[in-house]
Amino acid sequence: MRIALVNTAMPLGGTTTATLFLMAGLQQLGVPVKIFSLSRGNPLEHEFARLQIPVCCCDDRKLIFEDRLADVLPELRAFEPSCVIAGLAPPAFEILRYVPEGVFRIGMLQDHHPAVYKLAQTYQRFVDHFAAVSSTIKSEMAGKYPEIPCSYLPYGILLERGECRRPAAQQPLRILYFGRLYQIQKQVRMLPEIWRALKQQGIPSRWTILGEGPEESFLREEMAEGIRSGEIVFSLPIFNREEISRVIGDHDVFLLCSLHEGLPLALLEAMGHGLVPVCGDISSLANGVISPDNGFLVAQNDPVAYAKAIGGLHHDRALLEQMSAQARETVVQDYTAVAMARRYVELIEKYASRETPSPWAATFTPQPPLGMEATWFMAPALRPLRRLFKRLRT
Repeated sequence: MRIALVNTAMPLGGTTTATLFLMAGLQQLGVPVKIFSLSRGNPLEHEFARLQIPVCCCDDRKLIFEDRLADVLPELRAFEPSCVIAGLAPPAFEILRYVPEGVFRIGMLQDHHPAVYKLAQTYQRFVDHFAAVSSTIKSEMAGKYPEIPCSYLPYGILLERGECRRPAAQQPLRILYFGRLYQIQKQVRMLPEIWRALKQQGIPSRWTILGEGPEESFLREEMAEGIRSGEIVFSLPIFNREEISRVIGDHDVFLLCSLHEGLPLALLEAMGHGLVPVCGDISSLANGVISPDNGFLVAQNDPVAYAKAIGGLHHDRALLEQMSAQARETVVQDYTAVAMARRYVELIEKYASRETPSPWAATFTPQPPLGMEATWFMAPALRPLRRLFKRLRT
């Protein structure tokens, strides 16, 4: 078994971190792996290098899409994978159109969003099996497209060792938001409302908001008083896994207000460090990850409900300890990187063909992306003009 994973890009965030964890887990199982990205940049480059996970990136600043495909496909062929996994977004799925029959093709579905289900419908004939990272996505696929093979393969994390450090009974709870500062999907404008609701209830707290995004200036303005008093600290993204582990481990509560998610890796990492999750009641979290024993699911648009859950932990430190231990145990039992990797190996062993794969093409002639064949801009005759435009822009 040899597994290649293709990503459209590798920005700082859940997609890249999930790639790191999956490849690390597969290597621990003795499976050779290689990653291919259709865009430049890899903010976790040193982490992939530390784990000796090979990554091949294209320069999207200089190459048009078809030329990036033409660069990646020979490298992919040379790796001789028995399985190719496409990450989120259509460009990665485009690669699967050129993978020969007999090489098992998996498409990852990483968000509970209409665009993701449309992606599955568009590329289904080039995918042997879809991997849904949450049971909600799996159920949605079964309802929309019962004829499309799809299995629930949740994420897993590289579990850090170390003890959870809980504060003394008199000390404020330490709350962590870890993710992109976007309103759409992440609903981060709820954070100031939760902070004010805690103050109105007389519940002290210390906050770290770890991430960046277009809502940062709004949040800083709305929470300016807390910043001045030292209650709230904003932190830029951290690229070092050891440092990320240290920062997460210095908190007690993980806060997530998203309107929709697949299975947030930040949630699993926080729970793996013993943080108690307080999250909106979206189905992908309720189905199997967060339970009454290890966290709270509250009405996603009610800041007072978030504050009430945090207040309960503040007043009952024994409950905090109990839920913290159970949160970590949940991850240890079901959501490690090796557990995730083993699920992929078992899926491939169960469904992949035993026949010798067809040979790869000797040369590749990339076509316009599916759905864009009739778009004038993507016409093959215009590729020289698009290449010239790329060069002029760089």
